Amino acid sequence: MYDKDVQGFVAFPTADRAAFDQLSDGKDEGFTPMTLKDYQPVIDMLRFNEQQRKKS
Repeated sequence: MYDKDVQGFVAFPTADRAAFDQLSDGKDEGFTPMTLKDYQPVIDMLRFNEQQRKKS
């Protein structure tokens, strides 16, 4: 089910451009699939900041 949801969101801007423009006020470019690997630098930074706060 997850894969179908992702495919639907990625295809939405081209499948129904009018509806997509209405939902996004015509300003968004579309959706990009993301994985945990894409967020890992942010997670690492947050963990580092948390460790630094605990030290002080």
